[in-house]
Amino acid sequence: MKTTTIQLKNNYVLIKPQGSYDKVTVGGIDLKVGYNHETRGRHVSIIGKVIKLPESLIFLGNLLKETSNQDERKSIVASSLQWDTQNVLRVGDDVLYDYMLNNTCETEARVVEIEGIGDCYLISYDSIFGYSRDGDKYVPINGYVFFKRDEAKGRVAKGDLEIIYKTGDYHEDYGTVIAADEPVSAYLFTNYNDHGLKLHESDRILVKKGHGFRIAYDIHASEELKEIEVVRRPNIIAVCNS
Repeated sequence: MKTTTIQLKNNYVLIKPQGSYDKVTVGGIDLKVGYNHETRGRHVSIIGKVIKLPESLIFLGNLLKETSNQDERKSIVASSLQWDTQNVLRVGDDVLYDYMLNNTCETEARVVEIEGIGDCYLISYDSIFGYSRDGDKYVPINGYVFFKRDEAKGRVAKGDLEIIYKTGDYHEDYGTVIAADEPVSAYLFTNYNDHGLKLHESDRILVKKGHGFRIAYDIHASEELKEIEVVRRPNIIAVCNS
Protein backbone atom coordinates (compact mmCIF):
# COMPACT_ATOMS: atom_id res chain seq x y z
CA MET A 1 0.00 0.00 0.00
CA LYS A 2 1.16 3.57 -0.71
CA THR A 3 0.78 6.55 1.63
CA THR A 4 -1.08 8.32 -1.17
CA THR A 5 -3.76 5.63 -1.31
CA ILE A 6 -4.38 5.09 2.40
CA GLN A 7 -7.20 7.17 3.89
CA LEU A 8 -6.99 7.62 7.65
CA LYS A 9 -9.99 7.50 9.94
CA ASN A 10 -10.42 10.66 11.99
CA ASN A 11 -8.07 10.81 15.01
CA TYR A 12 -5.68 8.14 13.71
CA VAL A 13 -2.01 8.82 12.95
CA LEU A 14 0.13 6.56 10.78
CA ILE A 15 3.61 6.10 12.26
CA LYS A 16 6.68 4.02 11.47
CA PRO A 17 7.86 2.47 14.78
CA GLN A 18 11.54 2.72 15.54
CA GLY A 19 11.76 -1.02 16.07
CA SER A 20 12.41 -3.22 19.08
CA TYR A 21 15.53 -2.67 21.16
CA ASP A 22 17.37 -5.94 20.69
CA LYS A 23 20.76 -4.73 21.89
CA VAL A 24 22.44 -2.32 24.30
CA THR A 25 25.84 -0.70 24.00
CA VAL A 26 28.10 -0.99 27.05
CA GLY A 27 31.60 0.45 26.88
CA GLY A 28 31.41 0.58 23.10
CA ILE A 29 30.40 -3.09 22.88
CA ASP A 30 26.97 -4.12 21.53
CA LEU A 31 25.27 -6.73 23.73
CA LYS A 32 22.22 -8.66 22.56
CA VAL A 33 19.18 -8.32 24.82
CA GLY A 34 17.29 -11.48 25.69
CA TYR A 35 13.69 -11.27 26.84
CA ASN A 36 10.56 -13.36 27.15
CA HIS A 37 6.85 -12.59 26.85
CA GLU A 38 6.67 -11.13 30.36
CA THR A 39 9.57 -8.70 29.87
CA ARG A 40 8.94 -7.87 26.20
CA GLY A 41 7.37 -4.53 27.13
CA ARG A 42 10.73 -3.25 28.35
CA HIS A 43 12.32 -3.66 24.95
CA VAL A 44 9.72 -2.77 22.32
CA SER A 45 9.66 0.55 20.52
CA ILE A 46 8.26 3.67 22.19
CA ILE A 47 9.28 6.07 19.40
CA GLY A 48 7.82 6.37 15.90
CA LYS A 49 8.02 8.71 12.93
CA VAL A 50 4.84 10.35 11.63
CA ILE A 51 4.10 9.12 8.12
CA LYS A 52 0.59 10.51 7.64
CA LEU A 53 -1.87 12.58 9.67
CA PRO A 54 -5.69 12.54 9.77
CA GLU A 55 -7.62 15.30 8.03
CA SER A 56 -9.18 16.27 11.34
CA LEU A 57 -9.40 15.45 15.04
CA ILE A 58 -12.84 14.71 16.45
CA PHE A 59 -13.89 15.37 20.07
CA LEU A 60 -17.52 14.58 20.95
CA GLY A 61 -17.68 15.51 24.63
CA ASN A 62 -20.76 17.71 24.27
CA LEU A 63 -22.58 15.02 22.27
CA LEU A 64 -21.85 12.42 24.96
CA LYS A 65 -23.41 14.66 27.62
CA GLU A 66 -26.63 14.88 25.65
CA THR A 67 -27.49 11.17 25.52
CA SER A 68 -28.08 8.41 28.04
CA ASN A 69 -28.65 5.74 25.38
CA GLN A 70 -25.95 3.14 25.94
CA ASP A 71 -25.56 2.17 22.28
CA GLU A 72 -25.21 5.81 21.29
CA ARG A 73 -22.70 6.41 24.06
CA LYS A 74 -20.57 3.45 22.97
CA SER A 75 -20.55 4.75 19.40
CA ILE A 76 -19.57 8.25 20.54
CA VAL A 77 -16.76 6.97 22.76
CA ALA A 78 -15.40 4.84 19.91
CA SER A 79 -15.39 7.83 17.55
CA SER A 80 -14.02 10.51 19.86
CA LEU A 81 -10.71 11.57 21.32
CA GLN A 82 -10.52 11.16 25.09
CA TRP A 83 -10.03 14.92 25.48
CA ASP A 84 -10.28 18.06 23.39
CA THR A 85 -7.02 18.92 21.64
CA GLN A 86 -5.60 20.42 18.45
CA ASN A 87 -3.14 18.78 16.08
CA VAL A 88 0.39 20.16 16.43
CA LEU A 89 2.19 17.37 14.57
CA ARG A 90 3.74 17.34 11.11
CA VAL A 91 4.80 14.50 8.85
CA GLY A 92 8.37 13.55 9.79
CA ASP A 93 8.03 14.35 13.50
CA ASP A 94 9.22 11.71 15.98
CA VAL A 95 6.56 10.82 18.56
CA LEU A 96 6.57 9.09 21.96
CA TYR A 97 3.87 6.54 22.80
CA ASP A 98 3.08 3.82 25.34
CA TYR A 99 4.92 0.53 24.78
CA MET A 100 1.60 -1.36 25.06
CA LEU A 101 0.51 0.07 21.70
CA ASN A 102 2.92 -2.33 20.00
CA ASN A 103 0.82 -5.25 21.16
CA THR A 104 -2.49 -3.43 20.69
CA CYS A 105 -1.75 -2.60 17.06
CA GLU A 106 -0.79 -6.22 16.38
CA THR A 107 -3.86 -7.77 18.05
CA GLU A 108 -6.31 -5.21 16.59
CA ALA A 109 -4.89 -5.48 13.04
CA ARG A 110 -3.66 -1.88 13.02
CA VAL A 111 -0.36 -2.77 11.34
CA VAL A 112 -0.16 -1.56 7.74
CA GLU A 113 2.62 -2.37 5.29
CA ILE A 114 3.55 0.79 3.40
CA GLU A 115 5.51 0.57 0.15
CA GLY A 116 9.11 1.71 0.60
CA ILE A 117 8.69 2.14 4.38
CA GLY A 118 7.65 -1.20 5.87
CA ASP A 119 5.25 -2.04 8.67
CA CYS A 120 3.55 1.02 10.18
CA TYR A 121 1.13 1.45 13.08
CA LEU A 122 -2.20 3.22 13.18
CA ILE A 123 -2.42 4.89 16.60
CA SER A 124 -4.91 7.36 18.05
CA TYR A 125 -3.65 10.94 18.31
CA ASP A 126 -4.50 11.05 22.01
CA SER A 127 -2.18 8.09 22.72
CA ILE A 128 0.88 10.23 21.91
CA PHE A 129 2.82 11.67 24.88
CA GLY A 130 5.10 14.07 23.06
CA TYR A 131 7.06 14.80 19.92
CA SER A 132 10.42 15.98 18.60
CA ARG A 133 10.88 17.97 15.41
CA ASP A 134 14.13 18.18 13.45
CA GLY A 135 16.11 16.58 16.28
CA ASP A 136 14.99 19.07 18.95
CA LYS A 137 14.04 18.09 22.49
CA TYR A 138 10.83 16.14 23.04
CA VAL A 139 7.84 18.35 23.88
CA PRO A 140 4.77 16.97 25.70
CA ILE A 141 1.38 17.23 23.96
CA ASN A 142 -2.18 16.11 24.78
CA GLY A 143 -1.96 17.79 28.19
CA TYR A 144 0.82 15.48 29.39
CA VAL A 145 3.46 16.48 31.92
CA PHE A 146 7.04 15.20 31.88
CA PHE A 147 8.61 15.00 35.34
CA LYS A 148 11.49 13.42 37.19
CA ARG A 149 10.56 11.60 40.38
CA ASP A 150 12.59 12.23 43.54
CA GLU A 151 15.14 9.59 44.40
CA ALA A 152 14.32 7.83 47.65
CA LYS A 153 16.65 8.52 50.58
CA GLY A 154 17.88 6.14 53.24
CA ARG A 155 19.00 6.93 56.77
CA VAL A 156 21.61 5.27 58.93
CA ALA A 157 22.76 6.20 62.43
CA LYS A 158 26.47 6.49 63.10
CA GLY A 159 27.15 7.48 66.67
CA ASP A 160 25.37 10.75 67.32
CA LEU A 161 25.04 11.43 63.59
CA GLU A 162 22.28 10.44 61.19
CA ILE A 163 23.59 9.97 57.67
CA ILE A 164 21.13 10.47 54.81
CA TYR A 165 22.01 8.87 51.48
CA LYS A 166 20.43 8.25 48.10
CA THR A 167 19.22 4.68 47.61
CA GLY A 168 19.03 4.55 43.82
CA ASP A 169 15.29 3.80 44.06
CA TYR A 170 12.59 6.09 42.70
CA HIS A 171 9.46 5.31 44.70
CA GLU A 172 8.75 8.79 46.06
CA ASP A 173 5.57 10.59 45.05
CA TYR A 174 7.26 13.98 44.76
CA GLY A 175 8.92 15.10 41.56
CA THR A 176 10.13 18.02 39.47
CA VAL A 177 8.47 19.11 36.25
CA ILE A 178 10.74 18.84 33.21
CA ALA A 179 8.17 20.11 30.68
CA ALA A 180 4.39 20.47 30.54
CA ASP A 181 1.81 20.92 27.80
CA GLU A 182 -1.08 23.30 28.30
CA PRO A 183 -3.94 21.93 30.45
CA VAL A 184 -6.75 20.11 28.66
CA SER A 185 -9.89 22.23 28.34
CA ALA A 186 -12.38 19.33 28.32
CA TYR A 187 -12.39 15.55 28.79
CA LEU A 188 -14.78 13.09 27.20
CA PHE A 189 -15.65 11.78 30.65
CA THR A 190 -16.48 14.66 32.99
CA ASN A 191 -15.04 12.99 36.11
CA TYR A 192 -11.63 14.18 34.81
CA ASN A 193 -10.61 17.81 34.96
CA ASP A 194 -7.30 19.68 34.64
CA HIS A 195 -8.78 22.72 36.43
CA GLY A 196 -6.66 24.96 34.23
CA LEU A 197 -3.56 24.04 36.23
CA LYS A 198 -0.53 25.81 34.74
CA LEU A 199 2.78 24.03 35.23
CA HIS A 200 6.29 25.17 34.40
CA GLU A 201 9.75 23.68 34.24
CA SER A 202 11.21 23.14 37.76
CA ASP A 203 7.80 23.19 39.48
CA ARG A 204 7.62 20.72 42.36
CA ILE A 205 4.62 18.36 42.23
CA LEU A 206 3.02 15.65 44.38
CA VAL A 207 1.68 12.76 42.28
CA LYS A 208 -1.05 10.32 43.32
CA LYS A 209 0.41 7.05 44.53
CA GLY A 210 0.59 4.52 41.71
CA HIS A 211 0.46 7.13 38.95
CA GLY A 212 3.14 8.37 36.60
CA PHE A 213 5.37 5.97 34.69
CA ARG A 214 8.69 6.08 32.87
CA ILE A 215 8.58 6.80 29.17
CA ALA A 216 11.48 4.48 28.35
CA TYR A 217 13.09 1.49 30.04
CA ASP A 218 16.40 2.66 31.53
CA ILE A 219 18.82 0.54 29.51
CA HIS A 220 17.35 1.86 26.24
CA ALA A 221 16.57 5.45 27.21
CA SER A 222 18.51 8.28 25.64
CA GLU A 223 20.08 10.78 28.02
CA GLU A 224 17.13 13.09 27.37
CA LEU A 225 14.53 10.47 28.35
CA LYS A 226 16.41 8.67 31.11
CA GLU A 227 14.38 8.62 34.37
CA ILE A 228 11.70 10.87 32.83
CA GLU A 229 8.10 9.97 33.66
CA VAL A 230 4.79 11.08 32.20
CA VAL A 231 1.62 11.98 34.12
CA ARG A 232 -1.69 13.75 33.56
CA ARG A 233 -2.88 16.69 35.67
CA PRO A 234 -5.87 14.82 37.22
CA ASN A 235 -3.25 12.58 38.88
CA ILE A 236 -1.29 15.49 40.34
CA ILE A 237 -2.40 16.20 43.90
CA ALA A 238 -0.54 19.44 44.51
CA VAL A 239 2.09 21.89 43.32
CA CYS A 240 4.56 22.27 46.16
CA ASN A 241 6.66 25.31 45.25
CA SER A 242 7.88 27.32 48.26
